[in-house]
Amino acid sequence: MRKKIRDKSKYEHNPNIKKVTESNIQFTKEFKIKAIKDYQNGLLADNIFLTAGIDISEFEPGYPRKSINRWIKASDEYGVKHLDLERRGRSRSQKFKSVEEELHYLRTENEFLKKLHALEAISVKKKNTK
Repeated sequence: MRKKIRDKSKYEHNPNIKKVTESNIQFTKEFKIKAIKDYQNGLLADNIFLTAGIDISEFEPGYPRKSINRWIKASDEYGVKHLDLERRGRSRSQKFKSVEEELHYLRTENEFLKKLHALEAISVKKKNTK
């Protein structure tokens, strides 16, 4: 379970933080790049965050390490220049090439569910008539 950030004001002026809300912190691209380099050079993730003025007690255990590993994966997949993009919480529609493709998928899914519901209704009716 995620902890809520009790005191957002202590992060609002931190140069390593882009945005802070009650439940989320977005770090700057520069911090992410430096954190990745430091981590790959053997520094502990917790120490990287503490040195940057980030109180890790505000987060679940392992948050710094998980964050840095996620940034490494993102930089490997999308390139370092895209580290400033927030990808968490993206909608399902990101897996579709177009809105039309998603619409077709959803319509097909709805038709399938209607047929399934009708079959269930028939099955229940047969059970009740025995």
